[in-house]
Amino acid sequence: MTERVVLDANLLVANFRSGNAFKLLLEGARTEQLVLVIPELVIREAANKHREEAAAKSRDLEKAASGLDRLGVKVDLPEAVSATASTVGYEHRLRRTLREVNAVIAALPAVPHDKLLTKALDRRKPFAGSDAGYRDALLWESVLEQAAIGPTVFCTLNTRDFAETADKTALAAELVAELAAANLKNGVRLSTDLHALVRELVDVDVVAINEVERMLPALESALENEIEARLYDHEFRPEELRNIRIGTERLTTSAFHVDDVEILGAQVVHAGHLSHVDVEEVIVNTEDQLLLSLYVEIDADLDAELDVHGSDDEGYRYRSRTGTISKTMGVSVEATYSRSDETVGDVSISNVEIL
Repeated sequence: MTERVVLDANLLVANFRSGNAFKLLLEGARTEQLVLVIPELVIREAANKHREEAAAKSRDLEKAASGLDRLGVKVDLPEAVSATASTVGYEHRLRRTLREVNAVIAALPAVPHDKLLTKALDRRKPFAGSDAGYRDALLWESVLEQAAIGPTVFCTLNTRDFAETADKTALAAELVAELAAANLKNGVRLSTDLHALVRELVDVDVVAINEVERMLPALESALENEIEARLYDHEFRPEELRNIRIGTERLTTSAFHVDDVEILGAQVVHAGHLSHVDVEEVIVNTEDQLLLSLYVEIDADLDAELDVHGSDDEGYRYRSRTGTISKTMGVSVEATYSRSDETVGDVSISNVEIL
């Protein structure tokens, strides 16, 4: 069964700018290699931390400008940053991104106050030896709710409140006991390393293929132009010509019946619409570059020398002719796709082979 990955707010805070591991986790959710779960509590806490950091950095910037001013250095500060406005934007983008990858935003757990109060008074984890820990206790309830649905990974940097003291990679014994009491003994495992978790759960080849398939509509025009340019200069091999079939009915007239047609030579004069594209293989060459193998069907016009076999009303049995034929051609394409944060990216074809 696909594992459910519950993220703590500290992982979101560490990835305000969407580090590579977090991006791959999102793509793992998009490609259904895992179910990503972000509790509502976590989103709100991350947004609150974003607002605090934005306000603090804005104060630091003003303080630095003031210090430079005392030294006689004038600094033109950009328009004042609104911590609240920037945080609203961050939260909106986060929620939109989670929706796009089909992540689950888990509602606040409906847990009785009596249960949390008992935990707090008993100083049981995740309460940290005092009444502190209310937020962590709510988060743990969200983890329990997900564990009731299926196998769950809880990814957090907070080992003090959720991990064993002697083994920071193991879930705290009190929490394991709570899982067992709820008949969820094997339902939750702890992860404190997002990079390691992504390497375990996310197949980057699956992610890369999905990325290429999603970007193909935006790259279609560039692919058409490059393939057409390659086909203009293509010298057809005999085996390639044999694979191009012409229906005899296209050349049959009332005065001439065609039995068979062979193409003796051909030259592409126009290649246009891609009628079909299959992504056969994607290799991650570097973080910013993908190597693509595509199968493409492209509509093309060819000037062809034809060997036509047939007969006319007077018994003429053979003739050769030159004509323009329109065919949908199967083409194997090797290309390099360079990723870009600003645009859709660039595709460069390295090889075209007619099939």
